[in-house]
Amino acid sequence: VKTIPDRFSGLTGYLAAFRFPLLEEMRAEMSANLVDSLSSGSHFPVAKIRALPVRRDRSGVQTSPSRYRLTVARGRRGARNFPCTGDVVLLSDATSPCRRPADLTRNGRSCCLAHVKYVSDGALAFEMVASERIDQAERCYALGVSFCSLIPYSRIWRCLDYATAIERNPALVRVVAGDADTHHKVKFPSHLPGVEQLLPNDHVVPRAVILEENHNKMFALIDKLQGFSRLLGRMIAGNEIGAGNRNQIQNLWRYKEVILFLTRALDAGLKLPLTRSHAQIKEFCLGSASLIFCTVSGWAKLEGQRMDLLLIDEAAQLKECESLIPLQLQGLKHAVLIGDECQLPATVISKVAGSALLGRSLFERHCLWVLGNAATLGGSGSVWMELVRDAERRWCFFDWSNGEGVSSAVTLPPPSAPVVGCEEDNRAV
Repeated sequence: VKTIPDRFSGLTGYLAAFRFPLLEEMRAEMSANLVDSLSSGSHFPVAKIRALPVRRDRSGVQTSPSRYRLTVARGRRGARNFPCTGDVVLLSDATSPCRRPADLTRNGRSCCLAHVKYVSDGALAFEMVASERIDQAERCYALGVSFCSLIPYSRIWRCLDYATAIERNPALVRVVAGDADTHHKVKFPSHLPGVEQLLPNDHVVPRAVILEENHNKMFALIDKLQGFSRLLGRMIAGNEIGAGNRNQIQNLWRYKEVILFLTRALDAGLKLPLTRSHAQIKEFCLGSASLIFCTVSGWAKLEGQRMDLLLIDEAAQLKECESLIPLQLQGLKHAVLIGDECQLPATVISKVAGSALLGRSLFERHCLWVLGNAATLGGSGSVWMELVRDAERRWCFFDWSNGEGVSSAVTLPPPSAPVVGCEEDNRAV
C-alpha cells in the first residue's frame, strides 16, 4: 500500500491513489468487527436457506450471481441481531455460538460469507449473495453474524472509478486532483446580511408550490381535522351517537363540509404530483428544494441532481476519498470546506492505511492562501495577523499592496491549492 501523495499528475493517478488504502481499511474494519461480534455473541439463528431462481440468457448461461433467501428463526435473539441491507454476514454450521474467529473452522466446521441485498419488511428474512454455492442438503448453516456494512465503502469505490468520473464530468474533482486550471470567482458581500436576506421564504420553498393562502388553508385543515377527531371521540365515549344527539351530528356534518372544501381547494391550488410513488415524490421534493441537508454518504442517493454550491461542515474529520461522493455531483462550481485543523482527523482502523494517509482530509491537504495588504493585515491585531504569519511561513501569502494585478496573483498558486478572494476590499482570504 503506497502513501497517498500531496500532488497528483492527473485524474487517473488521483483516483487510483485511494484504492489500495481503502481496501486495506475495509479489510481491517471487517476483521475487527468480526472479533467484536463473535466475542459479544451478536449472532442470529438460521431457520432455513432457499435458493432463488437465477437469470439465464438464451443459451442457458447464468447472467446473475446465485441468490438465496435466508429466514431467521423466530425469537428474541434473531430480531435483535437481524442484519440490514448492505451488511456482510458470516454463516457457520456450528451448533453453538463461536466466541473467536478460530472457532469457526475448528473440528471440520465450515463457514461462508454473504452480502445482504434485500431485507423483507415485516418478516425475519433477507435475500443475499453468497461467496460459494449453498446446498442445504449437503451443508446446513445454523448460525449467522452480521459484522460490517459495505454501503459506505461501495459508494466511495464507485467515485474512484475513472470511467464514472469522466461520465459525470466532475470539474471540482479535476481541480482537486490538479488536472484542470479552473477558477470561479466568488463575490462576498461587504456586510453580513441578515437571515431574511440569506434565506427568503421563496428560496426555501418555491412560491409556485406553496402560496400564502395555501399555507393558511393547510393549517386550517389541520385544525378542523383535530376538532372533528375530538368531537367524534367525545360522542363515542358518551355513547351519544346511539342516543341520536342531533346537535352533535350536525356539528360533525359542518366539520365534514369544511374539511372537504379545504381539501378540494388545496388539491386545486397546490401544484403537487398526483402519485403515490415514493420515487416520484422524492424526485419532486429534491427538484423543488433550494437547500438540501444530507450526510456525506447520503449524497450518493442524489445522483442526477444538479447543485451549484457544496458546503461541507466538519471537513477536517472527513477522509478525502469520502469527500469525492458530493464533489462528483453534476453542476457544482464551488465547494466550501469548514473545519478546525486542531480537531482529531478521521478514524482509521488499519495502521497500514493510516500510514498511507488515508485519514487525511481534503481540508488538511489544501493549504490556505492569503491575498491582501501585508501592512494592513499584519498590523491589525486580529485573526488576520495570525493568518498572514502562517501563510508567510508556508510561502502562501501574496502582498497585494497597490490594489492591481489581482487576477494574475490568483493564478500563481498551483491548481490543487485554490485561492478564495473578496473583491470588496483588499482584505481577503
